[in-house]
Order: sequence, then C-alpha cells, then structure tokens
Amino acid sequence: MAQNMGNVSSPVFVEEQSFNQLWVKVLLGTIMALALVFVVYSSYVQLYLGLAFGNKPMSNIALIIFNAIFLGLGVGALFLWNRVKLVVMLDSENMYIHFWPFVNKTILIDDIVSFKAKTYRPIRDYGGWGMRYSLKEKHWAYNVSGNRGVLFEFKDGKKLLIGSQYPSKLVVALTKLKVPPQTQSEKTT
Repeated sequence: MAQNMGNVSSPVFVEEQSFNQLWVKVLLGTIMALALVFVVYSSYVQLYLGLAFGNKPMSNIALIIFNAIFLGLGVGALFLWNRVKLVVMLDSENMYIHFWPFVNKTILIDDIVSFKAKTYRPIRDYGGWGMRYSLKEKHWAYNVSGNRGVLFEFKDGKKLLIGSQYPSKLVVALTKLKVPPQTQSEKTT
C-alpha cells in the first residue's frame, strides 16, 4: 500500500477500511442475482423459445450484445466495489489519504490547523457513506462505515471529515506530531 502513497517514512498511524457491511453485500448480491435471472430469462425466451422478448423486441444479436454488456457492467461494478478502500496513513510530515480510485491526497501535517474526534450522522449529515459533500456542514467527508471520524480544519479554511474506526488513535498520533519537539520532551520530564 505504501508504494501508492508516495515516499512514506515510518508511518505512525495506518488505517484501512472498506465497504464490508453485511447489508451492502446482501444488496449487491440480490441485484446481481436479479440481473442474472433477467439475462437468463430473456435469452431463454427469445433465443431458445423463439418468442420476441419485451414490448420492443430486439434482434437476437442485439439481445446477446445487450446481455453481455449488462453482465459485464454488473461484474465490473462488483469488482470496483470490492476494491474501494479508504486508507489513512501518517508519518512525521504528512497525512496520506487514499480512497481508491477517487482520491489520492498528501496533506502536510503543518497545514492542519485543528482536528477533533467526532461522532456524526452519516445519512443525515452527509447523505450516506463514500465521498460526500455536505451542504449543511459545508465540507467533504470520506467515510466507508460507522459514524465516527476526525474533523480537520486546514490553513486555507477548508474542512474535511475522515471516517475512522479508531478516531481517538488518529487524534493521539496527530497530537504527538503537532507538538513541537522541545515542548513534547519538556512535558515528559
């Protein structure tokens, strides 16, 4: 994973999340099963029984091409869905956010003005999970599951919520990085 995130030196925090909720898998499985039933039934009716399928029947070749594209898109969507991951990684200088295939950001730790762990309402506040922009909150959120995360504010005034299963650990790691070295050592003595 590090090769996709630039030159990462000694990560102090790494979290990888994916859309692995049971309800999502059931929903996708049901949609694929219905698509397969449609393809098999339409092919059986038109190609085997010789009856025109649908109100506006297509030629046999057109039906075969349509069904192949339909199944290909479905399999492609399943493949994409299973590959989407949100990876957050911190090293001493940068925070890397990789939300394949949509986002690949490197943020300087020094550009982070503030951050705090937050419990939010994914559907109400952001319209669900994924890459979401909230008109109410006026910022982006990257999340894949749950209702906890870390809200960041940057030097340019922009904000970003990153969903996390371990928001407290992310905040602790960032706090250690944001404290100047002499202050941090003075606190420990």
